[in-house]
Amino acid sequence: MHSLFLKIFLWFWLAMVLISIPLGLTFILNEQEFSEGRELERDKTFTPLVGVGVAQAFETQDRAYFLKYLHHLEETLTWTIYFFDKDAKQIFGASPTPQILDLAQSALRDSSTQVSFSEGMKYVAQDAVGSSGSRYVVVLRMLPPPRFGSFLRARAEIQTLRVFSVLMVGGLVCFWLARYISFPITRLRDAAHRLAGGNLRARVLGIDDNRHDEIAYLSRDFNEMAARFESLMDSQRRLTGDISHELRSPLARVCVSLGLARR
Repeated sequence: MHSLFLKIFLWFWLAMVLISIPLGLTFILNEQEFSEGRELERDKTFTPLVGVGVAQAFETQDRAYFLKYLHHLEETLTWTIYFFDKDAKQIFGASPTPQILDLAQSALRDSSTQVSFSEGMKYVAQDAVGSSGSRYVVVLRMLPPPRFGSFLRARAEIQTLRVFSVLMVGGLVCFWLARYISFPITRLRDAAHRLAGGNLRARVLGIDDNRHDEIAYLSRDFNEMAARFESLMDSQRRLTGDISHELRSPLARVCVSLGLARR
């Protein structure tokens, strides 16, 4: 890889890709933190409503309707519901694990929403007060929110489009930058070769007059140097021609005189 253009292009492109990686990770982590905060706020807002609805349904409806209501909630929300009375005795739900029982008792001691994670599942417990004033506890078992939020959960074609966009945009920017830097250097090298080959009219062409950077200044200095060099060589030729012209007549007379002297 001896080309300056290729070196600049690849190194700048690699730098942009490496910079994009931590920026993307930062975005993902921020999204994850925001998603967790939003999930916690939803639990604190929505779970008490579910608890109150279940407690009122238990107290005001017959058992058949109550069971139908809970099954409907489980199917709709894709949650598993555990329902306990004020003594942490189970009223509805599958056999609770010790963790679920501890969480229910914790919700009875502290009326705030209790959240726990275990074995890849999320548990949310909330105490509720029925119409009669009796206390109950609802424990919801659900899947936790996916890690890294929705950014990495997009479809494969969307992820491919994101990566392709980063590589293409970075590639185009780096291509333009590499060409912007290496193009006048290539022109300068070609002009130097023509000048070294004897073409005194060789100049660096294609340099924008509005460009003001070190490479543009170097190209203009080269053109000025080549112009002065051409001027000096022209002056030397004229001087040699003038001297030769001035010496031609006296030398001719001397040669004639020598010829006559020999005769």
